[in-house]
Amino acid sequence: MQNHAGSPQPVTSRCAPTSAVEQDAAIATLRGAADRWREATLAEQVELLQALIPTIAATSEEWVAAGCALKGVQRGAHAETEEWLGGPYTVLRAVRQLIRSLKDLADRGAPQLPGVAKVLSNGQVAAPVFPTDPLDRILLRGITAEVWLDPDVALDGLTESMAGGQRAASRRARVALVLGAGNVTSIGPMDVLHRLFSAGECVVLKLNPVNEQIGPALAKALRPLIDADVLRIMYGGAEAGDRLCQHEGIDSIHITGSLSTHDRVVWGEGTEAADRKRAGTPRNERPVTSELGNVSPVIVVPGPWSKGDLRYHGENLASSLTTNAGFNCNATRVMLTHAGWSQREDLLAAVREALGDTEARPAYYPGQQAQRDAFLDAHPDAARVGEGEAPWLFAEGLDPSERLDPCFQHEFWCGAMGEAPLPAEDTAEFIRKAVRLANEVVSGSLNVTLLVHPSSMRDPVVGRAVERAIGDLRFGTVAVNLWAAASFPLGSTTWGAFPGNSLDDAGSGIGTVHNTFLFDRPQKTVLRAPFRIFPRPAWFTRHRSGPAVGRHLTSLTAKPTLGRLVRVLLAAVGFGR
Repeated sequence: MQNHAGSPQPVTSRCAPTSAVEQDAAIATLRGAADRWREATLAEQVELLQALIPTIAATSEEWVAAGCALKGVQRGAHAETEEWLGGPYTVLRAVRQLIRSLKDLADRGAPQLPGVAKVLSNGQVAAPVFPTDPLDRILLRGITAEVWLDPDVALDGLTESMAGGQRAASRRARVALVLGAGNVTSIGPMDVLHRLFSAGECVVLKLNPVNEQIGPALAKALRPLIDADVLRIMYGGAEAGDRLCQHEGIDSIHITGSLSTHDRVVWGEGTEAADRKRAGTPRNERPVTSELGNVSPVIVVPGPWSKGDLRYHGENLASSLTTNAGFNCNATRVMLTHAGWSQREDLLAAVREALGDTEARPAYYPGQQAQRDAFLDAHPDAARVGEGEAPWLFAEGLDPSERLDPCFQHEFWCGAMGEAPLPAEDTAEFIRKAVRLANEVVSGSLNVTLLVHPSSMRDPVVGRAVERAIGDLRFGTVAVNLWAAASFPLGSTTWGAFPGNSLDDAGSGIGTVHNTFLFDRPQKTVLRAPFRIFPRPAWFTRHRSGPAVGRHLTSLTAKPTLGRLVRVLLAAVGFGR
């Protein structure tokens, strides 16, 4: 099965596929444990989560080493940072948060928010979910996040709309199949945690052939779940995945991958699939949830940017593309700029400079050359920045009136992005046009970022236009002044498409994951940050000690101590090793 929006070909498994006999035996074991898991008390679930902390911590170096090896990343290189932040750190953080939520549920009847929920001017309830504790306030100073609930959720009904999957009446003896992603190593484990502790299901995790070499490390890290018979890890390519999707012992399916993979699972292939879609008769009638990618836009609001601002956000934008060599569903794929902004060219130059400063990356993901060729066919004048086998591609000056431009419609699964200047009479009009283009033209609804100078926000007209844009943008994550991907490792935020997709038009997917406060009806996450963060985020391309930040953050999350906090802070400002 294809993994993500840009992977055009099946990938052969590099590990021994799990045989049909082994699949059957493992699923039988999970089904035998499903009744026990349905009846598991909150205390028992907390105990199991607590058992994960030492095993993940003990395996973290092996986990990161395996991730670096499969992606061709040299240990100590800046790219190692993402293997920490997108690997054991993210999972440890989610585990700790779930422990807190389940303890609150047992003691106080609902997870306790780190602040007071409020009603927005549009009538929606916004629940604060970050920072979650004093460490968050120290480490990510100035960053806040809210989950906006479905418009039908009332403030006095908020508690009742949390942790529904943990309430006895809704728990079922079920087994879920998680089809893992091939790019980021924490995605599969995070989806496992969601199915276990939010949906209350035992889990089969079928690893993607692209990164299944991480499997032995994951098996060690998640050993308590395996020993409790609530998790089994399996290997194999399309044939193995297809058999599991049709297995009578599987009750639900979660996919991280491409829309084509989703449609193959739900509808089948070829003319039969088309006929089924028209008739509304899925080949697979199990409940299916999914995260299917996105053409992630960044809206750059014009303002009085200094040279330091331009350099900072040039690096910010470059990093949002080059992290994981561009193989991210939340990588910036298109910048929306004001055509008349006097500093537009300066920002584009800063992006090109930062791309040029970024170390070359092996293009480890299968099919990427075809993606690069398609991008260059559409935009042959795109800049090729950097060296190595896959220089970064940057197509400037896209015509926003060309609604069918592939940069708007296709998630190029490689290190490529475009920039589209929008003509507008003033900043407020630009914001309205950018929101309309993001909502109506750009493909997907997973995440969007806005960059807004504080002086612009203090302008009443512009400030109102930005706040209106935050409300109007139909994306699962809306981030201000911070790459929206930063929401992914926070855990307390939701991750998934904006609600409203369906099996026959799945878009960026159906449902949400992460969500450690266990909201039953979230609409989107809104993330806000200072215009320039100090110290610079560890994933920034020019950060001198990103791997050290990731390693020490992981250690601190596993066991918070003052000494470990100091090591994180020293690494964050460039003095760590």
